[in-house]
Amino acid sequence: MVCMTADATPQLRHVIALWGALRVGLGTAALVAPRAASAVWVGSALPEPTRAVLGRALGGRDLALGAGTVVSAMTGGSTTPWIVASGGADAVDAAATVAAWSQLPPGRRELVGVASAGSALTAAVLASLSRRAGKRPDRVRKPAG
Repeated sequence: MVCMTADATPQLRHVIALWGALRVGLGTAALVAPRAASAVWVGSALPEPTRAVLGRALGGRDLALGAGTVVSAMTGGSTTPWIVASGGADAVDAAATVAAWSQLPPGRRELVGVASAGSALTAAVLASLSRRAGKRPDRVRKPAG
């Protein structure tokens, strides 16, 4: 008989689902208003059509990552891959912001830098907690059927 290990407690799954739902909301907002969403990050540094493309791309990414996180958290699936993927995307956003710091509008670069780094840190904490929860003997469950 094969046993599957749950990687998060029910309480942690709710926190993970809420974190994923926030990303779904941000992604949806970026898809609905892509120019406004990208302007928060890059201001008017890019031409109008380019800002729309950037906003839609970020929106689609965040919607997909957030939806995967929520579904895995709410259905008992493995949340760790979604957490790590989301945190990785946020870490890249933070690094990209730092790399282009002098070209980005003051105030916006700090906002996006702190938000993306904070979300990457949140992902690291959630992944660590999920990993620890999965190693607990009381978190082992048998497959249905």
